[in-house]
Amino acid sequence: MEYVVHFLAGAAFILFCSWQSNVFFNIAKRSVHLLDAYLAKGEEDDKLPMIEKRTGALFKSLLSLLLVLIIAIAIAGGLIWLADTYLELQSYNTLGSTWGIVALSVGATVPFFIPRKRKSDYSPLAQLLHHLALDNYNLGYRLFRREVKKQAVDRKEEFIIITGLARAGTTSMLNTLIDLGPFASLNYGNMPFVMSPNTWAKIYKPKGDKKKERSHGDGISIGLNSHEALEEYFFKAITNDSYIDEHALKRHSITHDQYEDYLDYQAIIRRKEVQIYLAKNNNFLLRYPSVRKWNASFRTIILFRHPLYHAASLMEKHRQFTEQQQEDPFIQTYMEWLGHHEFGAGHKPFVFTDEDEKALQGQSTVSLNYWLKVWIRVYQFAVTIRDEKTYFVSYDQFCSEPSRVLDRITKGLPGVNIPPDLTGHQNEREVTLDHDPDILNRALDVYEELRGRV
Repeated sequence: MEYVVHFLAGAAFILFCSWQSNVFFNIAKRSVHLLDAYLAKGEEDDKLPMIEKRTGALFKSLLSLLLVLIIAIAIAGGLIWLADTYLELQSYNTLGSTWGIVALSVGATVPFFIPRKRKSDYSPLAQLLHHLALDNYNLGYRLFRREVKKQAVDRKEEFIIITGLARAGTTSMLNTLIDLGPFASLNYGNMPFVMSPNTWAKIYKPKGDKKKERSHGDGISIGLNSHEALEEYFFKAITNDSYIDEHALKRHSITHDQYEDYLDYQAIIRRKEVQIYLAKNNNFLLRYPSVRKWNASFRTIILFRHPLYHAASLMEKHRQFTEQQQEDPFIQTYMEWLGHHEFGAGHKPFVFTDEDEKALQGQSTVSLNYWLKVWIRVYQFAVTIRDEKTYFVSYDQFCSEPSRVLDRITKGLPGVNIPPDLTGHQNEREVTLDHDPDILNRALDVYEELRGRV
């Protein structure tokens, strides 16, 4: 009977610690966060307040951990005391015996094999790994510079950026292009160490590529080898989120040093001289003029759709992701790490002018009029871009005439072969949601300008 008590004491100790697992995870998070403060650029005296703040946070976590361990030991010890007191056992005397230690160890092990219901597709340990990798910009930047020294190929001024408002067909364009030429792009297998993908690849070697429909519910299946918009994390890291405020993502410029870092970043992803860097990044429009200032050679593909259908799709995804994020808050955290604020609880519109911010602030996101206004402001800016390396693509035309569109936007690129017989399809939907005709007419005026640029 004593060994049963030992078993239960071990199980109680681990169950309580598991219930307080966030305390253990916070130790890891705050330890790495403190290291991140030491790695920040700048003078030591300038970094001291941040280091002191993070040291204090780590110390509090250590005190919390000590308290949890004391309570867990008290619970296990109390269980043994109760058994000895009321059942007249000798559990304390047999605790140090071989079988007592075995029973205690087995009891402490069993809880790990009990299946638990999870709200998230990501386990607590996977979420912790993402926090450690993505919550620490300075550490990420140091790992990135290390890869540049060890593994980068030469910089290349020629690269391709696919951009536009979300739901414009940018993912379809990326997935279509990636297999048609010597392109290199980030994929889900690079997560969460997107700043040092080659180092991570030496540690993490997933087998197979099991796919499932992505959370958008739009029929697109993804796996670890699927390419996606992951490069925005790089811009968040090098700018320290300076373009992201409480209500919006703002137009901003990158410096020449940051631009050179960007070319180095592309180089560690390309890995081969002949490869061409390809990325889908809806946020790229926010910094487009400054990148074009440093480079006249790269190609930009701007996709657009009919504003009514596009706005309806955005509003639908906004509702869908808001519901998903209420059930699993980690989805919102994950999206915000990657700079994806297009829809959901963390939605923040693009703002190119002060007028844009005033027009959108405080508007209801469950109104089609709001999403039409978002559409107008993004494409009002996009249509002002005029250079020979920027290609406007109508999503409807891309759906119906893919070969013709792809041939136009990749003309002159070495190693790209566009099949002349790619199958097109019609993309139609009905929109019956209420909207203001005047707002739609303003959007249609911009839409006609865009069509004139195709």
